[in-house]
Amino acid sequence: MGIIDTIYNGDLFPCEQTNEYKAEINSAHRSVCDAENKLLEQYPECKELIDGLASANTHLMSVSDCGEYVKGFRHGALLMLDILSGSGIQDR
Repeated sequence: MGIIDTIYNGDLFPCEQTNEYKAEINSAHRSVCDAENKLLEQYPECKELIDGLASANTHLMSVSDCGEYVKGFRHGALLMLDILSGSGIQDR
């Protein structure tokens, strides 16, 4: 089965996390949680502000990840168009 069939059949979910970066993601997540907890311990009166900052950062990362995914997908499509057209540097 080719990649197009895999995508069409819904067997590929590029936006899902893979185990490839799981340890690194877990470590980064732990660092963020630890920093947030330290802030809350030191400034408990700022819980609402800290929660707002965390929510805003989560939204920022979501929008950024989506944009990077779209950009990567477009670059892949442009690469395929270039390959299929047979043009290269010497043709420009």
